[in-house]
Amino acid sequence: MSAASFCTCTDFKCPLHPTNHDKGCDPCISKNLRKDEIPTCFLIK
Repeated sequence: MSAASFCTCTDFKCPLHPTNHDKGCDPCISKNLRKDEIPTCFLIK
């Protein structure tokens, strides 16, 4: 199963969205950790 198949984020224009590369969720989560933020997908019900 690819990360894109279960990703709840709807910001498909984001270059870190898993549909835009082959690295899964790691780039997005890494960016958010560096900024002390929570990824948007953590907040979507």
